Amino acid sequence: MKIQLVIAGSLMCAASMMASPVNVTIYDGQTASGYVGSGIGGEDNDTEPGTIKSDAWDLEAFGYTASTKKLDVIGTYNFATGATANGKTYRAGAIFVGTGSSLPGANDWSYAYVLNFNNNTYSLYNSFSIVLPTDIPASSPWTVTSSSNPIATGSFDYLTGLANPDGFGLTVMNPSYANQHNMISLSLADLPPEVLSDFYVHTTMECGNDSLNGKYTSVPDSGMTLGLLTMGMTGLALIRRKLA
Repeated sequence: MKIQLVIAGSLMCAASMMASPVNVTIYDGQTASGYVGSGIGGEDNDTEPGTIKSDAWDLEAFGYTASTKKLDVIGTYNFATGATANGKTYRAGAIFVGTGSSLPGANDWSYAYVLNFNNNTYSLYNSFSIVLPTDIPASSPWTVTSSSNPIATGSFDYLTGLANPDGFGLTVMNPSYANQHNMISLSLADLPPEVLSDFYVHTTMECGNDSLNGKYTSVPDSGMTLGLLTMGMTGLALIRRKLA
């Protein structure tokens, strides 16, 4: 019985390591002048300097699960409906993916996922011109225009009313938003494998009130996962030998 429990625990631990979302958010260093909070990665409860300081505009985190190639974009900002200020509704932007040794400049992103929230579908482009945010250019890019056809299309999931998306422990400043986190869950499987091993990701809304960046780098397995799997397989072999 003890051997079986060790095997089960080892296999479950190994599976969990490979399938859990990782918070890949990059802190932009702007909190001191923005919506100051103590959340995860420095971006939770943070908007950009000189902007509206409210949960309604907060982009909180990027989560990435390497085993499923799923990117999660999380915010108390409502990506599907946008947010309204001064009689205008500011929409969510494209999700940009790029590579390199540092965060790409506004014109240096390689891929753009343009999202359609009417039917939860996306179009992926690798040739485009960027469109700047209307109010805060430093949050660029917002979305794209493209004269070519998308290189891929597909669907994404959109979840609302979440209390603790991806288990990141994201917080709110206004208690009325406590269970009002929203999350886009998008497959990056259309991207080349070499991109998925090391990439940056970015998004903002139409006005640029908040900007969110992330960075994922695959870490070579130190042997822990293989060790756990080996332990499980060894235990199974011992049981078979004992029963033979």
